[in-house]
Amino acid sequence: MVSQTRARGAAAQAREETKGSEARRASKEEEEDREDELDGGAASVAKEESVRTNLFTAMGSPDNAYTVYKLLFFMVLMAAAPLGAFFYMRDNYLPSIGVTEKVDIISGVSAIFTAQIVIALYVVMAFSEDTDDVTKPAASADATSESKKEK
Repeated sequence: MVSQTRARGAAAQAREETKGSEARRASKEEEEDREDELDGGAASVAKEESVRTNLFTAMGSPDNAYTVYKLLFFMVLMAAAPLGAFFYMRDNYLPSIGVTEKVDIISGVSAIFTAQIVIALYVVMAFSEDTDDVTKPAASADATSESKKEK
């Protein structure tokens, strides 16, 4: 008898929780609808009109092509150079100079060193890139125009 009462209480509590979650979900949907109305539906239109960009569409743009090619080059270099250094050191160079102990450790360190060199090359190339297409901040542009007006 006591167990039946507990079961009824638990079932009633579960129904109350379900009703509460449904009410919260409905109020959230109403709030989103109100926000869309205030925006004039601009948010929903922007979601529908968004263009998916992937690597191939980015390469199609002349502005992005150089950057994408550079990224692809360094991706391949980052995968191939450390592996090549590891296997070259392990199979060719170290045995030719007579190193027989800890060959894998020395080869691994050379692979890590090679990966660091690739990263450094990427950073150097990124900093030496031409920045003519970067716009100046609005604050400095306003200061420049005010100084010209004073002259």
